[in-house]
Amino acid sequence: MQIEAVEESVNYLALGLEWPLWKATELAGSGLRIENTAFKSIAIFASSVAGFAALPLYFTGRLLTLISDSYFKRNFIKITSANKTEGSPKTFLSFNVCMMPGILSQIFGGMTPASQRVNQLAQFIKAQRADVVSLQELTFAGGGANQLIQQIKDVYPHIFYRIGPNNAGMENGLFFASRIKPISENYIPFQEITGRQYGFKRGFFVAQFEDQYVISTHLDPGRGTVRAEQIKAIIEYKKGLSKPILLMGDLNIEPEDAAAHALLAGSFANYDSEAAKHIDETNGTYLSKEQRWLQNDHILTDRKIQQIVIPAFGDKYKNAPLSDHHAVLVRVNA
Repeated sequence: MQIEAVEESVNYLALGLEWPLWKATELAGSGLRIENTAFKSIAIFASSVAGFAALPLYFTGRLLTLISDSYFKRNFIKITSANKTEGSPKTFLSFNVCMMPGILSQIFGGMTPASQRVNQLAQFIKAQRADVVSLQELTFAGGGANQLIQQIKDVYPHIFYRIGPNNAGMENGLFFASRIKPISENYIPFQEITGRQYGFKRGFFVAQFEDQYVISTHLDPGRGTVRAEQIKAIIEYKKGLSKPILLMGDLNIEPEDAAAHALLAGSFANYDSEAAKHIDETNGTYLSKEQRWLQNDHILTDRKIQQIVIPAFGDKYKNAPLSDHHAVLVRVNA
């Protein structure tokens, strides 16, 4: 317990040292949205100066994190309560929240900084009343995970974050929270499968409950062949388990991913490979830059249960979208 406390202290110290740089990039992003040219130039110049000044602190924080990771050899950090809620989870929420560090949410998702959306996200999560929550693209360093933890830990006493390796400061962004304490937890990296985002060491988080295993992942956004190999790795892992599994996360599946469709349809009863090829605003969870609807986000089980798409952008969130993805929810009857 003392070792875990030391590790947590080191991580929060590193977080504090990295924060000024990410905040400076947030300010730069805000400056880019200013219409007045003069004010825009002043804002960008000021944030650039602040960013350069923060670099020594950032690299010190990165060094602390690398030392911590090398020494403690952790696969994830967890906050868990001694109180054990009986039973097994029945309601599941999966959501790619696009809460990356600093300006990255704006660059890759067109979203406002994570710090400006995290309060709204906490309210959204609590409103769904899910037993298990799987989030993707929620980083600890500059991405709002710490703020979110403080707001939901009263409802979700078992939280797992900074899941997987943190090579070169590139977290894979997985975050897992549960009302019910898992029997065990594990992280399985995808071995020798390199996707488009080389620095991200992707894999899947596994939580064992009384009557099932819950697997949370975020597959590669690049080639369909890579995603198929990652799905194969999960299915192979599934064969060695004594209980059914529920797979949740952003699978980045596209209509053209024939191999992935076949693999998922053959392993999960509620995956409809034909419907997955015909996506529109009624069942899509992500609208691409080409204005093409995709069903990237899934909760898959061995039962024929339809997942519910919960809007996080569009008409309801026109002025303040919560993410560039919709959330998905599944309720499993006892």
